[in-house]
Amino acid sequence: MDGIKEAAGLVEISLDQERDASHGWEKSTEYELSKQTELILKRKLPLPKALFEQYSHLECKSFMGIFPEIHRAWFTVDNRLFLWNYATGSDFYPFEGIDQIITSAAIVEPRPGVFVEDVKYLLAVSTTVEVMLLGVCFSGPSVTSEITLVPTQISVNTDNVAMLKLVGSRGRRLFMAGRDGCLHELTYQGETNSFWSLGSRKARKLNHSKSAFSSLIPSSVRLFFSGDDPLIDLAVDDNRDLLFALSEYGNVTVYDISKPNRAYKIASADAAADAKRYSPSSNVRDRAFLNLSAVPAQSSSTVNLVVVTTLGERVYYHMKTSRASLRSIRANGFRSTPPLQSEAFRPSVHTSAWIRGALFLADARNGDNDTLIAIFPEKHPSSRRTDYRFKTPFVPVELVAETALETHGGFAKAWAIAEASRPRQNGLKTNESNPPREVIVLTNSSIHLYTRVEPRDHLEELLSSRGSDAELDALFQHYGNKEACAMCISLAADRASESAVNADIIAAATNIFFAKGGEPSFEEFEPEQPRQRPRTAQFDIGRPSTSPPPLKFSSAHDGICLHIARIVSPVWWTHITSSRKPEEYQALNLRTETLLSVREHLVATINFLESSSTMLTSKRSKSQQRTPNRPANSSLQERLYKGLLPRRQTDEALRLEQISISNLKMLAEKTAEALAMMNLLSEHQFHRLAASLTPSVLQELVRLRFCELIFSETGSHVCNALLEALFAAYSDQPRVTEMVSEALRERAPSFFGEAEVSLHRGLTLTRKAARATGPEAAALASEAVRELKPYAGRIVDLQGVCNDLRTAGALAPMAELTVAAAAAGETTGDVELVDNACKCAFDALEILILAEDKSRDRVRDAMLKILMEQGSDALVDRLFSFLVGLGPLGAEELFKWPSARVEKYLQDRDVQLLWRYFAKHGRNVDAAVVLTSLADSEDSGDLNERVSFLASAVHNAKVASASGGDSRATSLLREVNDKLDVAQVQLRILEELRRKHGDAPDAAQACDELSKKLLDLSMLYNAYARPWELWESELDALRCASYRDDELVKRLWIDIIDDALSSNSRSSSPSSLKATMASLGRDFHPSAAVFPVPFIIEVLERHSMERRSLPAWRESEGWVPWTMVEIGVPRRDILAAYGSILEKGNVYQETGWESGSTLYLVTIVTDFISEWTTSSVKSDSSRRELSSVVSDVSRIASICRGVLRSFSDPTAFDMVKNLDSLEARVEKLARQT
Repeated sequence: MDGIKEAAGLVEISLDQERDASHGWEKSTEYELSKQTELILKRKLPLPKALFEQYSHLECKSFMGIFPEIHRAWFTVDNRLFLWNYATGSDFYPFEGIDQIITSAAIVEPRPGVFVEDVKYLLAVSTTVEVMLLGVCFSGPSVTSEITLVPTQISVNTDNVAMLKLVGSRGRRLFMAGRDGCLHELTYQGETNSFWSLGSRKARKLNHSKSAFSSLIPSSVRLFFSGDDPLIDLAVDDNRDLLFALSEYGNVTVYDISKPNRAYKIASADAAADAKRYSPSSNVRDRAFLNLSAVPAQSSSTVNLVVVTTLGERVYYHMKTSRASLRSIRANGFRSTPPLQSEAFRPSVHTSAWIRGALFLADARNGDNDTLIAIFPEKHPSSRRTDYRFKTPFVPVELVAETALETHGGFAKAWAIAEASRPRQNGLKTNESNPPREVIVLTNSSIHLYTRVEPRDHLEELLSSRGSDAELDALFQHYGNKEACAMCISLAADRASESAVNADIIAAATNIFFAKGGEPSFEEFEPEQPRQRPRTAQFDIGRPSTSPPPLKFSSAHDGICLHIARIVSPVWWTHITSSRKPEEYQALNLRTETLLSVREHLVATINFLESSSTMLTSKRSKSQQRTPNRPANSSLQERLYKGLLPRRQTDEALRLEQISISNLKMLAEKTAEALAMMNLLSEHQFHRLAASLTPSVLQELVRLRFCELIFSETGSHVCNALLEALFAAYSDQPRVTEMVSEALRERAPSFFGEAEVSLHRGLTLTRKAARATGPEAAALASEAVRELKPYAGRIVDLQGVCNDLRTAGALAPMAELTVAAAAAGETTGDVELVDNACKCAFDALEILILAEDKSRDRVRDAMLKILMEQGSDALVDRLFSFLVGLGPLGAEELFKWPSARVEKYLQDRDVQLLWRYFAKHGRNVDAAVVLTSLADSEDSGDLNERVSFLASAVHNAKVASASGGDSRATSLLREVNDKLDVAQVQLRILEELRRKHGDAPDAAQACDELSKKLLDLSMLYNAYARPWELWESELDALRCASYRDDELVKRLWIDIIDDALSSNSRSSSPSSLKATMASLGRDFHPSAAVFPVPFIIEVLERHSMERRSLPAWRESEGWVPWTMVEIGVPRRDILAAYGSILEKGNVYQETGWESGSTLYLVTIVTDFISEWTTSSVKSDSSRRELSSVVSDVSRIASICRGVLRSFSDPTAFDMVKNLDSLEARVEKLARQT
């Protein structure tokens, strides 16, 4: 493939040079009179006698011209129109349905959807009063078949303006050059109820040179005020959407026709002034303007328009676009009158045609008979050095040839010159930018078909006449050695199959090719200035220490390359399909005759190279036999250097050239095979095959050029896809597929070798397996995979193949195929193939895993085993990622395959699953270690997730410790527990900070710091809890640190309780305080260091008493002891706390309570014991608890009675009685327990 790529590079350089050689005519400054025949009259056909009979009835005007599109000449005699088929000399067709004198005619293409399919063209005919359209129909598929003109009823009034020139555009528009100096256009619209055409009311004439208001002026007035500078010619540049108009006085106007029914004047030029500026010595009175021609983009990059004068002069124009998208036109070249064989008179040109660099002039200076002057662009090779690394230098000249128009008596006047239908060079389509080879000249008496004599024709003539060596040398010198060698190959190879060619001429051409083809050589270098060698380099006899000089191939090699380039030029850079948009209809963009013709000439070239291989090899043998002269008095080293080195260089150059010629031959062979393959695809409805491709392959196809089929990976991929589509189309017709296979093996073995045969066989078996059932399907699928596995990387529609295997139920074989395809993709670096292979396997696995169908567990496990055991590391990693991506079900499948590979993958890619993997397989200590690491990791999430990791770590450590199987478990459990405790303190700090200081400017940063990582307890307390006055968190930190500071704890609780009662809404009801105390109590109880029950009850009751006047507080009286019960404080401790408060005596004096607090506290205690006893009756557990604290109840009752005795209030007496009753009741309940 590398050799073919190198050869393709050389061919493309030759193609570039050919393209450059076809350009540059606009830079020519010299004329050269031809010394040999350049034009030969190939055919002369007299005009029909019936036409001359019509001329006898001429009353007013007669015009004539050529329609090369339909191979017709047209003639008008007053109001009668005649068409004549000059290709066959027959079919003289008259049309007499026109009333007025005809002034001009043109062939245009019809708008799609307006006419029936039989109307292939429209013939626009202009008379003195109207322009009408006639439908052109043919009796057969060819335009040379019999013609019929059908009236379409489409016409427009010309308003008495004669239309001197009609021209159509590729956009199916018809423009008209008016004698009034204006550009007109005929437009028409479709009508659903019409058959041949539209009604005339649907057609209209647009004037693009004047405003719409001018149509309101009567035509007679417009004619009176119109100028006397009529438009005489129009030219359309379809590629650039431009129209050029030329007036009689040389005014050039440029119109933008990119928008339908619009033509905007964008630039203008004065050709008369420009011609005078370039040629001030010419007589202006002798100069008139004939026509103008738009220059295709492929013919020149600097000239867009050519204007021709009656003196044979040419003015070149270039369109320039500014930054503001404004365009201007300016003259950028001028070619003066060409030199003629007779210098006595200046030319008097009345008809001309400029065609892709060539100019044809009908000169009337000789009176009755015109002379045809042909000016061809030509490039002679310069004397400068040429090399494939540089553009081949040429000197552009223009060759002038004259030939008299032949006539049989009378006179011959040329009235029209046109290019014949595009010819073929040696049977091949010519370069789109080359000058024409055949032109038609219409005279007043006959049709002349002239053919230009090609360089190869000169060589053939010289060989057939046994010209002298001097003449042969002159020909080689004139055209250059490379061009002359290419001519020799063309004669020897392309003409070998033509019986009309003398065998002696072929032999002579072959001998001349080798005799004058020269030898390759390296560029000269200076031996006296050697390149400095590294110090470590050793002296090597015969090898100079200079850089390798560039190789210059021989003319024979370059001629071969040029010849192949010319053969493949019609197809090389051509897109395979007709459209660049995948959604559109995709026809083959290569015509059958082109495919066959190019292949035929390539095969002839291959045969020539094969038959000449002996002569090519003999060059090297002869060079090895040469012995260089060695002066006797020279030193040994000098003799070795000057003698041995050149011979070795010559041998090396010959060896490299032979390799290059061999590569060129291989390129020609593969190109011929590609042409044969494309022709075969064309025979089997290429558009259907293209439509069946996958979207990605179709996208590649529409961008693909023919040359890429030969040497690119994309081309190979698309070829495989097309062949797969071809065989799939005939999957149910085995005889057809066998015939196609045989044809491909015979005509295109490079594209359909053993690998392709196996692929075809495997794909056929796959499709059969999809249609079969049971054991037969399994057997077919297994056999198909055996065929496909070695070439899995070349399967284009891998998804389709896998779908067929899935349909056949062959999931395990499908897994083997995807493994092979993925391996092939990894080898070649084809990421897309690897992706497709993995997708095919993983899609099937996903269905099996997510369906949770126990009956298919065996199939699922078989697939997983194949993928894990046979897949590469990259594939297995993809499999692991796929399973993880499926969520818990996929992870469970992954965990079923314990291995170091899985463990390493999880360690590198998903540590959060690693601990689950360890836990799944009983490695709880390892799971706890991973979880602890996750909690400390910077990559972990927020603080809640870290705390969750630590909680799971504690659980795994406990499981490991309970099992006793790992000695690390106990110490790890202790360590993780402590870490979790501190982390929970940190979480409380974060939550309290957000709750209390969420709006503070610095709080966000502090929260961010707390969320990012775990901190130690000292940092949490000193840097966050204490500075931010996070009292709850301070208590939690003290608890975690087991630190006791009673005064600090009391202060913190006072702050917490005050904060809970800080707002009016909170202080109006104890609910908020009750909720806060219940929450904190559950967190901190039974730690007496941070939850001092007596102190907390005392503070809470003081606040309750102070607010007892408020309804909500009064209704909630007694909530404190029951909140303690809710927290989990034993009732005994609650009673003891109240007893310690009452034992202080006058509590309001010592504790700051209000007067009456004693009675309030006794009431709270009494109510608490009463409710307790009431609930104990209903609950055995409460009754047992009550019986265990009889002494405590008796003690608190005794304390209360002692306190109440100091009061003389009757209420106190009632309370004492109530206490006695309660005490007795408690004792009774205790006895019943």
